[in-house]
Amino acid sequence: MTNAARLVLQDARYAIRNHTDDLGGESFRVSWFAVTGLLRAVGHVLAKVDSTRSPQMALAIDTKWSELQASKPNPLIFWSFIESERNRFLKSYEHSVYRSLNLAMYDSSGAQVSMVTSIIVSRSHGLDTRGTGTKLTSIIDQGPFKGESERRIAELAINWWEGYLDEVDEYARFRADGT
Repeated sequence: MTNAARLVLQDARYAIRNHTDDLGGESFRVSWFAVTGLLRAVGHVLAKVDSTRSPQMALAIDTKWSELQASKPNPLIFWSFIESERNRFLKSYEHSVYRSLNLAMYDSSGAQVSMVTSIIVSRSHGLDTRGTGTKLTSIIDQGPFKGESERRIAELAINWWEGYLDEVDEYARFRADGT
């Protein structure tokens, strides 16, 4: 069984649940680093820990990894999000999330002026809107998931990992049964 990888996946779910739309600055970056790091760690823990459980599990993990590498650049959720977002953040401390706060301007009579100012809070220092009731606009700003909510894509990554781990477990079971 892929128990160790599934524990990491459970922690990734927790990190995504706590990655809210009011985080900015350092709070946002630490949260997003946890999400992307945990999503990629699922595969590393699978290869380093779960592979030691049995020869059948090791073969299943190696086989499924070889198939995944051979299918590159698909699935996009792995290669263009799980792998690339984690590498971008870990190796250059950059990410693909554009999180902004839109401020409407009002004149002295209280009428909204047409100007709207955006403050990019995902790359700011110290700006956090927790507890203010202010929701931020938050999207991935590049790649095949451009324009999508980063939380939605992270949840898709969780679903993809669940299916992948199920396939690994099934392959190992098949090998153990000899059928």
